[in-house]
Amino acid sequence: MSKAGQSRTMSFIESTVSVTAGYGLTVLIQYYLYPLFSIEIPVKDALLISALIVLIAFVKNFGVRRFFNYLQMKGMGAP
Repeated sequence: MSKAGQSRTMSFIESTVSVTAGYGLTVLIQYYLYPLFSIEIPVKDALLISALIVLIAFVKNFGVRRFFNYLQMKGMGAP
């Protein structure tokens, strides 16, 4: 098996797709879940909260992916 690993570009694309899907999910969760807890915030604020969550998730996803790619390249990853 090749030890090429995933390129930074592919890591970025994968993280972007994952986080974009997460943003949509977060917005929907806020739309349906917040009212169940009597939380009422303007839509603009809910979208901003979602965007911040997504930004943090993107950085985390990209970092974790690159860390595991590093382990794979060093031969420390799972077969």
